[in-house]
Amino acid sequence: MEHLRYEAPDTDRVLEDWRHVHNVIVPPAALTLDEVRERAGRYELEVAYLGDVPVGCTTVRPPTPDAPRTATVIARVLPEHRGHGHGTALYARGLARARALGARTVETCVLAANEDGLRFAGRRGFTETDRYTLPGDDALWIDLALNLNTPRRNVGSGSPLEPEIGFSRAVRKGAHVAVAGTAPIAEGGGTAGIGDVYAQTVRCLDIAEAALAEAGATLDDVVRTRIMLTDVTAWKEAARAHGERFAAVRPVTTFVEVSRFIDPEWLVEIEVDAITDAP
Repeated sequence: MEHLRYEAPDTDRVLEDWRHVHNVIVPPAALTLDEVRERAGRYELEVAYLGDVPVGCTTVRPPTPDAPRTATVIARVLPEHRGHGHGTALYARGLARARALGARTVETCVLAANEDGLRFAGRRGFTETDRYTLPGDDALWIDLALNLNTPRRNVGSGSPLEPEIGFSRAVRKGAHVAVAGTAPIAEGGGTAGIGDVYAQTVRCLDIAEAALAEAGATLDDVVRTRIMLTDVTAWKEAARAHGERFAAVRPVTTFVEVSRFIDPEWLVEIEVDAITDAP
């Protein structure tokens, strides 16, 4: 997955990009530029770019005096840019911000017609709290909520193997976060970086980092990684990607060679363990 660049809407250009993404995805609630500008004064808005191309946007509504432990996180990705992990990256970024603001419950809202958005939220533990229509509009909206205070939290990534096998991408129990053996699975299924150990390692770490964020941890909290390769002579390519994330963190790590993975196109899998003080 190519890495995203984020900008707050401090200029009319970025405000217009945020408005474009919002209006394409939720046309029943289309906004004018002045309405977006007003919203930017109340909420934390960002636009995600690949290069100079806007691919998505986020909204974080901070906790209020009436709901001091509840924030709203909304992540939207343009249809032509879905299936590349961008939604996961935007959501993890928004969730991390909500936690930093002191939220213990995160809410979101999705158009009922947006089946991709509902599946995305459901995989991440959100449950439905309300259904409604706005005055003068027939579009059905669904409100969902996620409790960040549950004693155990299971985190999914959307891999088609998760429900089939019966496992979670990550599990948090107390301060400990364990991330399962993470394969280079593209967001829409299939294998990312076919034939390229470095690219597959980057994809594995992208998935693991997003899972950590959803569990309330960061790369700085990682204490152990395990890198499994079908050809250990390619360890330097995996190590290069690992070093780009962990050069300053320096977790304990192990490289091992395995005979093969479930999918013969996978060249690497990575497990991650973290211990975090974050709630």
